[in-house]
Amino acid sequence: MNNKNKTQNEVPNAETIEAIKEIEAMKKDPFIGKTYESVDEMIDDLIMEDLINSGFEGEELVHEFKRVK
Repeated sequence: MNNKNKTQNEVPNAETIEAIKEIEAMKKDPFIGKTYESVDEMIDDLIMEDLINSGFEGEELVHEFKRVK
């Protein structure tokens, strides 16, 4: 019998379980931390935050965001 094709049910470790609980809490209470619907949304937010922290504002901020995206 070929065991390579069997699906294994792996049990997450304590750190993974804690991370899952943290995300579930964040989804229930947005004041704990921000959640995203997609990785693209998260990356856009990180780029925007970096640009703001670099001193970009207003139209210049919008232009620079479009340029780097």
